[in-house]
Amino acid sequence: NVQPWQKKMVSLNTFRLKALEKIYYLKAGGGTNLYDSLETAFKDREVDTIYVLSDGAPSAGKFTRANDILREIRKKNRARQIAIHTISLGRSDLMKKLAEQNGGQYVQR
Repeated sequence: NVQPWQKKMVSLNTFRLKALEKIYYLKAGGGTNLYDSLETAFKDREVDTIYVLSDGAPSAGKFTRANDILREIRKKNRARQIAIHTISLGRSDLMKKLAEQNGGQYVQR
């Protein structure tokens, strides 16, 4: 399921160290819910940039097929123009395309 780190958007300048600490202590929970996570971020009208850290292998949520996720996010993002940057844990064509199609950068680790 989707578990936002904060209830609302926070300033990276203020919360950078806390965000890095949260990422450092993340544990795999079994399953990747990529689409629903992005959909949740889109609900906040103040969001203009999203960073996605994932293995890029969706296995849970409303959509799990790469083409479905890409299509639906493109639809949602036509008006918003939110930059989606992706950090892929291993190679992921989905994560690469998600960044390319949404004005973001793709990084593979």
